[in-house]
This record gives sequence, structure tokens and C-alpha cells, in this order.
Amino acid sequence: MRELNAARRPRMPSAILQGDVDEEESFYTSILTGEAWVKELLAGRTRSGSNGIRRALGMRRRVFVELLAQLRLMGNKNSKNISLQEQVAIFLYTCVTGLAIPFVAERFQRPKAVISQ
Repeated sequence: MRELNAARRPRMPSAILQGDVDEEESFYTSILTGEAWVKELLAGRTRSGSNGIRRALGMRRRVFVELLAQLRLMGNKNSKNISLQEQVAIFLYTCVTGLAIPFVAERFQRPKAVISQ
């Protein structure tokens, strides 16, 4: 059982974990940007299928869509460089996983400064 749990955890390159990476060196290597990953979750095109969004963001697709609609009604909108959908996904992913900012930044392919705002 421990092997399964370890396999589900997001992995960072060992050089990053050991602090051997220069801050200027890019380690954003995923094919999917954060926005594209959120769209894949919403479409159900993940290894977990339609349950992927629930595992990653802690809620079902319809609840996530309704949350976005309510936030928009309250006046929230896309920022200059990041969509409201991705902003909410970053927040929820961080809450669900409890990962530190560098790990979340890697998942969403964003600088740490953007994640920590």
C-alpha cells in the first residue's frame, strides 16, 4: 500500500529537492501548461477519467464549474496572465495536496511568485 501512495505523489527532480538547481534554471518540463492540465481535468481526459478532477481539486466537475460561475457573478475575473479557472485550480490543488509552493509551481508550470500571490 505504501508503494501506491508514493507513486501518486508528484515528483520533483532530485536536484531541486537537494537545492542544487540555480534559481534562474528552468525546470518547467511538463508538456501541459497549468491551463491545459485544468482543461484536461474538466474534460475527463486523465488516467483517473472523470474522477481525475475530484482527486486533484477535491470536488466534482459540476461543483467546480458552479464555483467558477459564482465567483464570476461576484465580480472575479481573469487576471492579465492567468485565467480565473486556473487561479481557482491552483488554490484548490494546494489545499487538497498540501504541497509546498515549488511543487505546485511545477504542476502548473508557473513561477513560484505567481503561485504565492
